[in-house]
Amino acid sequence: MNKENAMDENYGFDRFLLEKWGSANAGEDQKERRTACRKFQKALKDNDVAAAGTIRAWFGLGKRSEPNREKMVQLAFALGLSHQELDEYLQKGLRMPGIQVNDYREMIYYYGLEHGLSIQECDQMILVFEKHMCRAYVPVQEAHTVKLWRYYETWRQKDPVHFLKEMCTHAEMFKGYSKTTLDHFKRLKSQLLQDIRRSIRKNLLNDLKELGYMEEVAPYTLENSGEKEEIHRFLKNISRRVEVKNNPEMQALIQSVRRDCSVVYSGHERNRDLLRELYSPAMSGQDGKSIRYKKRTDAKKSYGLSYMTERHISDLVGISIQKEREIRLAQAIASLEGVDPDSACPRWICRLMKQELPEKSSKQEWQEITTGQAKKLLTKMHRKQKSRCLLIQREDLLPLLMEVARRKYHQDKEKTGEKENPQDAQKYFCTMANTILGACSMAPLDERYALDKKLLDSFWEEEMDSFADLLEEEDQAL
Repeated sequence: MNKENAMDENYGFDRFLLEKWGSANAGEDQKERRTACRKFQKALKDNDVAAAGTIRAWFGLGKRSEPNREKMVQLAFALGLSHQELDEYLQKGLRMPGIQVNDYREMIYYYGLEHGLSIQECDQMILVFEKHMCRAYVPVQEAHTVKLWRYYETWRQKDPVHFLKEMCTHAEMFKGYSKTTLDHFKRLKSQLLQDIRRSIRKNLLNDLKELGYMEEVAPYTLENSGEKEEIHRFLKNISRRVEVKNNPEMQALIQSVRRDCSVVYSGHERNRDLLRELYSPAMSGQDGKSIRYKKRTDAKKSYGLSYMTERHISDLVGISIQKEREIRLAQAIASLEGVDPDSACPRWICRLMKQELPEKSSKQEWQEITTGQAKKLLTKMHRKQKSRCLLIQREDLLPLLMEVARRKYHQDKEKTGEKENPQDAQKYFCTMANTILGACSMAPLDERYALDKKLLDSFWEEEMDSFADLLEEEDQAL
């Protein structure tokens, strides 16, 4: 499939907008796209939410692009969307998680849309909430989504002042992310890494047998606690032999065993092993310390897929720490609103900035900073910190879901001795994926989405492709 066809088949934000503002069957009809775009711009009235060229790109006129989450919220108020419509635009149109009720900002925006408030009024409510949050705010790292939605059903009947009072009373529940989604991501990641280790262990046993490990190290087995050291000692000894030194195949086998040992006997789950399993065809280099991806991004554009990095996974898994830091900075900025910029900065804010930037200056220098200087610096710090607060997306979950489902199905059939059936395998994947996506407030699998279709079609091959196989096929086809 070439890039153009892949793009045409993808149900992206432009197609979603055509369904809402034009005709669902508009396809590549540029005239109808322009008509729908004009209708959309007219609905915005005088709201300067985005440039005309940006809006045209959302409708697939010229370049294609999509608004980010923050921009979509602004659009919802500018277009007069209902709170349910915003949820639909996020989930179906942008393939993002729906409203995050655990995030106090999104709950306030959701309330504002339901009650016809302006985005400026909602921003003021957010500022008030941040000002009145306890300075000793410590978010409870538990799953509160269901409870918060139940609370919201009661709170939504109140006026803005009493609505905020209820939110402040339960401030510790607003941790800013979905723990349910995070738990699913961590569990899938752990399951896949465990299976990768099991597979590599089998290869390790075969390679060691070929090197003569079983015969030469008879007192030891691969179940002993010191097996890693014993294997390395064995490799070191045979590497000295002349017949091994002059044999490239044996040298390659020894290197392979060393690599496998680093995975099998690692003391912790290494994200690098996960990335190598999923994205190896897209990699341009693996030097053992870092992973580099190819610059060509055709497959990314075609399927709306971003290749993960160790930093990305680290930020996703560490979202609780990142989000708490972001909220504390927002709280500090809000507390300085309306304060004389030349006045001395409050001590607790000085302490906060010292914690965030311990290497920048001495304690005395922080105490001499003015409120205006502090606010400017805090705003810069907050902007940087906000970029590290990532929501787990469908594209983060789907590769893991596909691999875990494919492997579990294969293992189940291996145990029973039954023949694998593509239709059953696909159903197995769909059931697992839709259950988890639903729990994470994400759109279910849909063949209209290019990535979803690619994953679903892979189960109809003679041998079910792995996610890495799909990337390799795509790389060869483009």
